[in-house]
Formats: sequence, structure tokens, C-alpha cells
Amino acid sequence: MEVYFTDHVLERAEEREEIEQTIIHGDRREVQRGRISAIKIFDCQNTGNGKFYAQKSIGYFHRGKTKLIAITVYVFYGSWT
Repeated sequence: MEVYFTDHVLERAEEREEIEQTIIHGDRREVQRGRISAIKIFDCQNTGNGKFYAQKSIGYFHRGKTKLIAITVYVFYGSWT
């Protein structure tokens, strides 16, 4: 499957390698209007806004069956087990 990123995604994609891992190995589910969502948890051991975060969750929405078009990518920091 070919993967394309919209300009919106590319402008905000600090975690490009992790986004690709989320696309390949993320937990997928169907959402509205023929779109797919997927998430993957990564260890990050990072500090931001004065707080320590052990993990981050990267997710995305995409559309397309023969080629994947990443529409939106989001990142949350916290701890998931």
C-alpha cells in the first residue's frame, strides 16, 4: 500500500518515523465516513510543561483503500499499560 501525507500532516510531523510505525503496526478501527483510525503507544521518557511523561500515544486518521492518505496525526503524552 502506498502512503501519502497531506501537507497538514507533514508540517506538524516531528515524529515521522513513529508515524510510519503507527501506520504499519498500530491498532486500527473504522470511524466515520470511510475513514480509519489507528494508535500506537511508544515509550518516550520525556518532560514537557514541567511534567514527566513515560509514554506517548500517536494516532492518525486516514482514508483510501489502495493508497493510504494520512489526514491528521495526533500525539498524547501520559502513561498507558
